[in-house]
Amino acid sequence: MNFLRVIVLHLCLILSVSLLSSGLFAKVVLISDIDDTIKSSFIRNQTWRVAYAFSTDVYYKGMGALYSQVIKDNPEAKVFYLSNAPAILMEGQHLRLLSKGGFPQGEMLLRGLESSRTHKMNRLREVIIEEQPSTVIFIGDNGENDIEFYKKITQEFSSSGVRFLTFIRIA
Repeated sequence: MNFLRVIVLHLCLILSVSLLSSGLFAKVVLISDIDDTIKSSFIRNQTWRVAYAFSTDVYYKGMGALYSQVIKDNPEAKVFYLSNAPAILMEGQHLRLLSKGGFPQGEMLLRGLESSRTHKMNRLREVIIEEQPSTVIFIGDNGENDIEFYKKITQEFSSSGVRFLTFIRIA
């Protein structure tokens, strides 16, 4: 069942990549969650969450290639990896995971001392304001409120002319 969901997500992203590479959009920003989006983290299960927290080998196969294709088709695109994981504990692990999984270079936006309730929303706003993209691709999962964060940001910036594409993996 999870395999089918990953395939559907890949197909949707491939369609988006096709649209983006047709030159319809000027500046693309891809913002991706990490845990349970590109890495099997089992955030909703306390036991498994601890067991997989520091693993760097449990990424979803093909996602790195898919993100790389977005960059290939949109050379000016920027990638941001956004996570509520504490930077002090997880930055090295996440960087190794991204490297092993063939993910493109991007800026890592992990949580410092900020509350996990405000971190993602604040970083999303900052990226959109600083980058001023014409298209934002959100990729997340249903495990830790990505849907709500992406929806709020889409509504907040709806009058700015930014086009938002949101893809959610069912964890």
